[in-house]
Amino acid sequence: AFCYWGCYWNFLDAHVESMNGSSIVAGSDEDDDNNNMAYNSNDQNVGCGSYSVDEEGRLLTNETCTRGESRSHDDIDGRGSGLELSRGAGGLPMMPDSQDDVEPFEDEYHEVNSLHGDDHHGGGEDVDIPSLRPLERLKLSASFWPYMVPLFTVYAAEYALQAGAWTAIGFPVDSEEARDQFYEYSNWTYQAGVFLSRSSGTVYQASMAVFWLMPILQCMNLVFFTVLAATHFWYDYTMLILCFYVGLLGGGVYVNGFLRINSDLPRSVREFALATVSVADTIGIVVADISGLFIQSCLYQRNGIAGAVVQCPLQR
Repeated sequence: AFCYWGCYWNFLDAHVESMNGSSIVAGSDEDDDNNNMAYNSNDQNVGCGSYSVDEEGRLLTNETCTRGESRSHDDIDGRGSGLELSRGAGGLPMMPDSQDDVEPFEDEYHEVNSLHGDDHHGGGEDVDIPSLRPLERLKLSASFWPYMVPLFTVYAAEYALQAGAWTAIGFPVDSEEARDQFYEYSNWTYQAGVFLSRSSGTVYQASMAVFWLMPILQCMNLVFFTVLAATHFWYDYTMLILCFYVGLLGGGVYVNGFLRINSDLPRSVREFALATVSVADTIGIVVADISGLFIQSCLYQRNGIAGAVVQCPLQR
C-alpha cells in the first residue's frame, strides 16, 4: 500500500512539472552579471525558435526573436510554478519583488498537493520533530491515540484468541494430535483472511467509525471462541469460516490504521506517527501472549486436559 502511494505521489509531481514545463526562470541577484555574460556569449547566432544555454546548464529559448521574451524549461522552485517574471538587464527574467506575485500559482500548487494531505488540519505549520523537547514529543505521541487504541485492541484480542482459545480446540479435544491439527488449520485460514484484507488497502479505505468498529468485533470473536472451546455447542471444522473472519478483521485494522495516518495527518509528522503507532500493536501482542496463557489454562481445566503452563485463576 505504501509503495502504491509513493509511486502515485511521484507521478503527480512529474505531471505538475510537465504542465508547467515552459515556466520562466530567473537567476539570483548575485548571479546577474554571470547570467548576462552567458546570455550575450550564447545568443550571437540565435534565431527564431533556436536555443542557447547559460553557464548553469539551463536551456533558454528565444520564442519571439526578442531578448526580452526568453524562456526556460526549468522552473523557479523545482515545482513548475509557471511564474511570469519581470525582465532585468540583458532581457533575463528576475525574481518577483513580493510574495503577492507568487500567490495565484502557489494556491494552484497547494490545491494539487492537498490530495496528499499537505493541507489537513487547517494547513498548519510543519512540525520540526528533532527540535521538540521530550515532553512535547510525549504530547505529540499521545495525540495519535485514535489510531493506537484500535491497533492495540485488535492485536490483543486476536493473539489471545490464537494462543488461548484455539489451542484448546480439537476433534476430539482430549487428543493432542487433534488439537495441533486444528491449530494448524485455523492459523492457515486466519493468515488467508489477513492477506486478503491487507491487500484491500489500495481499493478501499475504511472510515474512522468502521476503523473503530472492527476491534470491537474482534473482541466479540475472542469471547465467542472462548465460550465455544468451553461448551462445544458448535464443534467441527466449519468453525474455520470464523477463523477466516478473524483474519479479515485483524488485517483490516492494520492496513486502514496506517492508511488513515497517511491521509489524515500532515506530512511533517507522518513518519513520526507511523513509528509511534506501530508500538501499539507490539504492546497488544505482549498483552495477548500473557493473557492467552491463562485463557488456555482455564480451558484446559474445563476440558480435563493436562499440560497448562500457568495455573488458572478460576481454579475450582
